[in-house]
Amino acid sequence: MNKNWLRILLVLVLGAFSFSVYSAPGIPALTLTDNPDGTQDYTMTLQVVAIMTALSLLPAFVMMMTSFTRIIIVLSILRQAIGLQQSPSNQILIGVSLFLSMFIMAPVFEKINETALQPYLNEEITSIQAYEIGKQPLRAFMLAQTRVKDLETFVQIGGMDGQFQDPADVPMNVLIPAFVTSELKTAFQI
Repeated sequence: MNKNWLRILLVLVLGAFSFSVYSAPGIPALTLTDNPDGTQDYTMTLQVVAIMTALSLLPAFVMMMTSFTRIIIVLSILRQAIGLQQSPSNQILIGVSLFLSMFIMAPVFEKINETALQPYLNEEITSIQAYEIGKQPLRAFMLAQTRVKDLETFVQIGGMDGQFQDPADVPMNVLIPAFVTSELKTAFQI
């Protein structure tokens, strides 16, 4: 009886790993479509991978590109100033900071949804166009909260002196660290 079960198990295992199972064509990993304007679109499979990668970066996005940093620092310093070590807990402070950040950022997120996300989901614009359109409201928010001195410092650090006539011309890789620095300074001043 034991040998029969062993034979059945062996047949099932070999059947599961047979070559015919893996020889069937699957979903193509990468398909590029050339657009008339010279740009390229990627398959939905690759877009899902890109979206999942973006979601893994969401905590960094929330902390570095919203008002979250300022709020959590102010609440933490306030807790220390009152003389409380552990009350309210860090989870409560983070939750309050997260919801206050969502409240502050709601108009920005609504604008991104209205101008970039919905047209992209309705296939009216490409993913690259959605990115370019969607970053503008966030960029405007960060520019309004960033000190000119901090922006100038990061332009100098990046070796881009004299390349920008207006703060609105500064690229995101300079704006984000300048914004975070301004948020930290403001939080500690509060």
